[in-house]
Amino acid sequence: MGCSGNLFENENGTIYAELREDELAIMNGRDESIYYAALDLETSYVVDLMLVSSEENRIYPNSSKSIPKNEILGYREGGKIIIYSWNENQSPESFSKSIITK
Repeated sequence: MGCSGNLFENENGTIYAELREDELAIMNGRDESIYYAALDLETSYVVDLMLVSSEENRIYPNSSKSIPKNEILGYREGGKIIIYSWNENQSPESFSKSIITK
């Protein structure tokens, strides 16, 4: 059982996330690549996060990526996850963000 929801939706498509038993799945329904960063919400208050665009955090158009929970910075069971996302044409400072919970 997990929690899911749209992170960002516009005329270009949807970015969707689902928190599953052992992983966070992010689906990119857009026609362009996106980049993401995911971390525990409480951790986000105490770290100086530097968002970067690289192959490691890229999700290609109409594709998905699964991130094991133990690879999410600061993740703890029952906590909230904040997900930042941006596209190829944006700087990471122009991100969208969403919070999902389980």
